[in-house]
Amino acid sequence: MSIVRLKKITLAGREQDKHHIVSCLQQFGELHIIDKDKPNSAHEIELSPKAQKAYHAIHFLEGTLNPRRALKHARHFDFDRVVDEVLSLKDQIRDVGDRLDELNNRIRLMRPWGDFSFPPDSYVDHFRFWFYRLPVKNRAVLDQLQLPWKVVGRSHQELYLVVICADEPDAQLLPVAREHLGSLPLNTLLENREHTELRLEELQVRRQQLCRYLPQLQRDLDKANNRALFNYVLAQSEDLAEQQTDSHSSVLRHQVFVLKAWLPVSQLKQLQQLSSQQGFAFVAEDPADQECPPTLLKPVPGFGAGANLAAVYQLPDYRSWDPSVHLYLSFALFFSMILSDAGYAALLAGGLALKWRSIGKDLREMLRFILSAAAIWGVMVGSYFGYEAPPGSLLASLKVVDLNDYDAMMTLSVMIGVIHIVIANITMGWNYRDQKQKWIPALGWIGICISGCLIWLQPAIVQGNYLAQSLAGISALALLSFASDRPVTGIKSALLRLSDGLLKLTGLSKLFGDVLSYMRLFALGLASASLALTFNGLAQDAYASDSGLGLVTGTLIFLAGHIINLALGIMSGVVHGLRLNFIEFYNWGEPGEGYAYSRFALSDRLKETEDE
Repeated sequence: MSIVRLKKITLAGREQDKHHIVSCLQQFGELHIIDKDKPNSAHEIELSPKAQKAYHAIHFLEGTLNPRRALKHARHFDFDRVVDEVLSLKDQIRDVGDRLDELNNRIRLMRPWGDFSFPPDSYVDHFRFWFYRLPVKNRAVLDQLQLPWKVVGRSHQELYLVVICADEPDAQLLPVAREHLGSLPLNTLLENREHTELRLEELQVRRQQLCRYLPQLQRDLDKANNRALFNYVLAQSEDLAEQQTDSHSSVLRHQVFVLKAWLPVSQLKQLQQLSSQQGFAFVAEDPADQECPPTLLKPVPGFGAGANLAAVYQLPDYRSWDPSVHLYLSFALFFSMILSDAGYAALLAGGLALKWRSIGKDLREMLRFILSAAAIWGVMVGSYFGYEAPPGSLLASLKVVDLNDYDAMMTLSVMIGVIHIVIANITMGWNYRDQKQKWIPALGWIGICISGCLIWLQPAIVQGNYLAQSLAGISALALLSFASDRPVTGIKSALLRLSDGLLKLTGLSKLFGDVLSYMRLFALGLASASLALTFNGLAQDAYASDSGLGLVTGTLIFLAGHIINLALGIMSGVVHGLRLNFIEFYNWGEPGEGYAYSRFALSDRLKETEDE
């Protein structure tokens, strides 16, 4: 992947042709319009209240289960009426759902007391029911109770007690507070719940019916958005007066408009053809140093999801380098090491296969790559749902990594961290190869990383020579000398430049901490494998018990334990896999922060409709 090179386009045309030319540019669909007020930032087009309501209505309908078949050519479609009905239906479903939840809660509270009716209102002055949940351990207090009472139900922990009294009993009567059950008996609550459920079903059926109009809602909303974008671009144009002299020396005045935009270099020929056909002129220039063009990533085949992965945190700056492919590969490695189980990877791959058609192409290709890498690493560590392959089998011979070898795994994790940070400095130095204050310090940090590893591993690798120490000294000298672009004009400026270098060297502690941060790969992978072994052991103990429920209990422990462990592995793999890229790697790679290239184009759905 790479960052697409752009040209700054200054486009001019006749004022009377402005609407037609802008419409053609919208159909062209490749320009990023430069905002007059905020030329170095992304577009921010405010939605009208009508469009906002439509977005909410469409989002509500898209979440419908079992929608009815959509009508692609509905006649007499009233956009406003359908949107209002959908939003009203949304409110009704929410209100009825809240009422159903309240009834279910009331029924849950009433059920232990049984089905009974409250005394008539004429008896209220003499008889009132007061309800208590009394813990079984406090049963003895009932022997001292002077008021009429009765236990109408019980569980292994509580007694369901009814006390009869005209007035509310004293709060100190029992060691627990009284229950508030309401005035409706259980049978009435059950009847009300049934009616509420029927009403909710009717509303859900209507929701399914309204899904018939979803394509029309989306098309009309797209048209409204296209008009809003069209009007926004018109507002970014500048009107100028052009003076010309004819053959009779008469001064002619023409109104022209000027529009500025960014365009990929590869699209210049197409824009030239369009200008010849539509009668406008343009000038293409390289971006000025003070300008900040938007970032447009050009995907490498098979790595298209890398751009989406980079956008999770931030897009790189236009003049920086594209980390997408590196994020793609390193995230797969980190996720694999944290999951550390081929069985889990195979299970996730099966789920991906079931949802293959419903997932976007780039995302499913990335998931397939990540799960393939996870399966390979799982085979290398020899873990299959926490079990090892039988000795002497083919899978056992493929185990080349021992998670229980703490020294080797810590060394591997640290080395991965060093290589990751070295790659970040290499790419950053290469991107800024024309600025010696950038690439020479990058080489210095690379030298310190390598020399640090050699010193750490010296007893086994470079014992008896001073290669590592010499490399560290040269690297530190490079950081001291080129950490600043401050010119040296005297002793004072030389001391200030030296202080800049010393300040740069304080990054050693940051480098040390960032490298050690990669030990989370070993720690989380070991934790996942240990949890799997623990759940397997608990399940095995349950199977071996004499209880008749041993098989059921063992199976439940095995399934629940591995589901929990898999969920934790996925969460840890995603969070920490991204964190090592976006925090540690970005700190040293310095890809910068850019904003997305936003094409001035018709929506895809509207294009499809016009094609049809």
